[in-house]
Amino acid sequence: INSDYLLDNPEKYLKILCQKINLDFDKNMLNWPKGYRDTDGIWSKVWYQDVISSTTFNTKRSKEYIVPKTYKNIYEECMEIYGELNKHAIKV
Repeated sequence: INSDYLLDNPEKYLKILCQKINLDFDKNMLNWPKGYRDTDGIWSKVWYQDVISSTTFNTKRSKEYIVPKTYKNIYEECMEIYGELNKHAIKV
């Protein structure tokens, strides 16, 4: 799922995803309680701060990051892989 599309219309895209994986959509999927969960794992304090403090999908777009020259090759390789994965995104 392309996250921009998901953020533009979470209900629509969750319904599509649920249909594709044969799961019943429930409006409760659009909101969640704020805070940590047992299933967050050991990296949650590092990676999930926005999720932990949210209660619904946020339309706030990603921050802009400047990739240091040292990591430019790694970044470009990751973007190639992302491009391949994105070919399988749910698109409407």
